[in-house]
Amino acid sequence: MRKSNQKNEFKYINTCRYCMEDLHTKVELIDYLSKKTILCGKCRNQMQPLFQMFYIKEMNVFAFYQYNRFLEGMLFQYKEGRDSALANVFFYDIKTYIEKKYRNYTIVLMPSSTQKNNERGFYALAEMTHQIKLPKISPFIKISNRKQSRQRIEEREKIKDNMILNPNVLLPKGPLLLLDDVMTTGSTMKSAYTLLAHHEYPLKIC
Repeated sequence: MRKSNQKNEFKYINTCRYCMEDLHTKVELIDYLSKKTILCGKCRNQMQPLFQMFYIKEMNVFAFYQYNRFLEGMLFQYKEGRDSALANVFFYDIKTYIEKKYRNYTIVLMPSSTQKNNERGFYALAEMTHQIKLPKISPFIKISNRKQSRQRIEEREKIKDNMILNPNVLLPKGPLLLLDDVMTTGSTMKSAYTLLAHHEYPLKIC
């Protein structure tokens, strides 16, 4: 397992954070000259940018990337392999876009169970997004550690019974950006959206 030093997280290194090969492999010239990359070109080319709006369960959801096998494997290595050096990879190329587009928003992070956080030693989504310079809150409590991908569709629809609002977290007065790393059926996001329905300010989802 590799560990990253958050104080020096943006220090330029010569190896890809994921495959550990030379960072300059198939990298675009502009990224090579500016040194604004932490993945080699080979790995970056396997991430499929979307930047599209989708309609899921009566919600408008903005997706940054297509969830493919490469991204699935990288997320698995980060979360279950506890490879904390990958934390910055997922939002590195889009953090500036998010900061500009949602500059007046507070990011609402989707929950992970306490059991999972303890097993991994970190709250995965919080570590993935800590580089984004917007305020963030985690107002939900996940009651159990049921993995959605292992559930039937009917069971996923009951995910709303697995999340509650944390009464100790105050919602800010302003627009909220509901954010998750992966969306499949949209059940988690729908539950979060429903729990925040009383919020008087705009809600955006990505």
